[in-house]
Amino acid sequence: MGDSYPSQTGDKVLTYSVLRLAMIDYEQNQAACPACLRECCWKSNSELQEEPKPGTSIEDENAYQCQLREIKVVDRRLKPEYLLESCPQLTGLYLDWQEELSLPPFCRFQADWFSQMLRAPEWGRLCSSLRDLEIVFPSAHSRHSYSLSLNDLGRLLGSAKKLKRLKLVGAGRESPVPLIHILHHCPSLEELHLERTSIHVPDNYEVIFAPSVSQCLRVFRFVGDMTSLLMNEFMTRGVAHYMPSLVELELQPESPVS
Repeated sequence: MGDSYPSQTGDKVLTYSVLRLAMIDYEQNQAACPACLRECCWKSNSELQEEPKPGTSIEDENAYQCQLREIKVVDRRLKPEYLLESCPQLTGLYLDWQEELSLPPFCRFQADWFSQMLRAPEWGRLCSSLRDLEIVFPSAHSRHSYSLSLNDLGRLLGSAKKLKRLKLVGAGRESPVPLIHILHHCPSLEELHLERTSIHVPDNYEVIFAPSVSQCLRVFRFVGDMTSLLMNEFMTRGVAHYMPSLVELELQPESPVS
């Protein structure tokens, strides 16, 4: 599934499809078990579980839950409500999909599923608990595919106050991603990786936008268009003004597509 996504020793990382199979298997087992037996089982394990919250049923309290802390969703449509329900300890999310899979003969998901997902309140709830987010957009696989619009960028990071590490691959191909916009939405960010991503950096440093100055950011890696000398100058000035606590910097020109 790729080695770029970090995982500490002992962390449980699982692919989305396996999680869905576990949820379905659990639901089928629950359906095959009489309600009275499920209630008996709940009482016998009371030392491990809290009493159901007011207004919820035993079925709600017995929804499938696991201890996953990180999950990879590759070539699938993510439904945040599944992770909110079944992965209460989740802090790391990796997304990677190809737009061609929305077309015949695959038709695995709608082409705009990601934009639609960001509009749902469940995404905001999920994002608010994440510490690590990595997304490979379809344009990383094929040049004219989806690459994160400016509207979607705001929805993506609107609740990312606790995010520590962010990596975007193939973003901003149509409209460059504003660098200070990311820093503004992610005040706790310690690592920022932008790969094959077009970004916009300020060209006027007479006035600094204080809410975007990151005191937490320690690592910034950028792989993208560095052919313009003017871009190089703006980039280095942006780093100096908006990333004062930086200890590791990598600016690398993007390799041409063969």
